[in-house]
Amino acid sequence: MGAASRIQQYQQVVAAASKSSSASQCCGWLLGLLTALGCSGNPAVQIHEFGQPSSAERYCAWFGEARDGVLYFGQAPFWSAARQANAPEADLAAPGPQWIGRFDLAAREPQPTLDVSANGARSGVWDVLPHPNGRVYFTTFYEPAGSIDLATGDVARYPDLGTGLNELAFGPEDAIVATRYAGRGDDPRGSGSLVLFSPEGLLLAEYPLRAPIGYALAPKTAAWDEAGNRYWLSTDLVRRDPDAPPAPSEHPAIVLDAGGSEIARIGGVELHFVRFGRDGRGVAAYVAEGELRLVELGPGEPRRQLAPGSGELLDANFPALLDFVQDISFGPERETIVTRWSGRVHVLGLGGERRDLQLPRDDPAGLYYSAALSAGEICATYCADVAVVCARLP
Repeated sequence: MGAASRIQQYQQVVAAASKSSSASQCCGWLLGLLTALGCSGNPAVQIHEFGQPSSAERYCAWFGEARDGVLYFGQAPFWSAARQANAPEADLAAPGPQWIGRFDLAAREPQPTLDVSANGARSGVWDVLPHPNGRVYFTTFYEPAGSIDLATGDVARYPDLGTGLNELAFGPEDAIVATRYAGRGDDPRGSGSLVLFSPEGLLLAEYPLRAPIGYALAPKTAAWDEAGNRYWLSTDLVRRDPDAPPAPSEHPAIVLDAGGSEIARIGGVELHFVRFGRDGRGVAAYVAEGELRLVELGPGEPRRQLAPGSGELLDANFPALLDFVQDISFGPERETIVTRWSGRVHVLGLGGERRDLQLPRDDPAGLYYSAALSAGEICATYCADVAVVCARLP
């Protein structure tokens, strides 16, 4: 999700939690005790805490991506700073390091942190993408994106790509796709765009998104559908003019062809996350009519694939103000792993079997971001402090 939408939903999470603050504190204390005693509902829960990058700001674990048995994840103080100052750009008030965390999924232990800090850096690391070329690409949103070579430690910055880059994904061939949540340059409040760049950090193409008058269209997650030769995007429609008429949809799903032309704009559903694997398999998590569903995506007509009621029902009473599907990943046996802010994780096998897991959440404002499956255990990044939580699937 982008900055404006993140802070708004975060405030809704905190507000809802504060309505029953005493109950939340009690439940948080009890959950912490039960977890310590191995009684959290899953006796194999382990919480792996990482050190804080800075004493001046409170960082937490963000977007993650697993590759070759390692879960890589960004670390950022965005949430704590935004909550304290009630402003999404509050992270920029103080300088701070830019770190990428690493967690060994086989050994179940942290690995040395990757330091990708630029001189005078203020924005934390947001999304990460470990690439087959041996580099891990990252975004910082307010500052330039870059990458680090795992073999040499060489850090490269890509200022020519501009700022506002949010989430990363694989694009056509070896190219990388990024969503620019906000406008760039002299129009930071403008509509966002889809950015395509090379592994060397060269801008290959940029496709601006069209918004109704008085609004900006801000893309969050993007995915390249190789079989359909098109891009899928989840978005926020951000009102810029208070007098603008109501928009048809607050979160339209956008489908672009390979040249960046819009071929579908889907309302009536809120697309949370979309993922295409390197093998071409695509899935999407969306909410419609109060239901959270997961649907397989193919080369067919986009509107029919994302129609309300399609796909597998994951939650018939999805709490839209308190929860969000922040990530989808694929397991070693091509399982689909759906991670929600609340710590609810859904694992679906290709044969139709499904297992659900609730990870411990001792902070009502803590958010789970990304999970990986390894040897029957789920390990997920937990944005309360810098932590990875692992638990065995039921």
